[in-house]
Amino acid sequence: MVELSGESAVACYLAACLAVFLAYLRAQGKVAGALQEFCGPMAKPQRAFTMTLLSLYCAVAPAAWQDKFLLSGWGAVAWVLMLVIMGELWTAGRRLRRIARHLQELPL
Repeated sequence: MVELSGESAVACYLAACLAVFLAYLRAQGKVAGALQEFCGPMAKPQRAFTMTLLSLYCAVAPAAWQDKFLLSGWGAVAWVLMLVIMGELWTAGRRLRRIARHLQELPL
């Protein structure tokens, strides 16, 4: 079983908070009058797929491979979570721009 190290636990918490924020952003855009935006490089389906691949890797790979991934000191879980966090930030920015553009096009 893979234990979460300090950076993995923080990254997991941050990724979860950003996932909630993305859902909140989509809902608030809808309430404001924009279309619901499901776009983004790390929307829910992409996050689910990424985490599924990570789970499969953790199930198959030896624990020694998971501890020091890419000779860095961070484990595979931390690296993938950082990838998810960066994608979530990019998704939030993209959704915000699309919602703002749609709201600007609405007649007063």
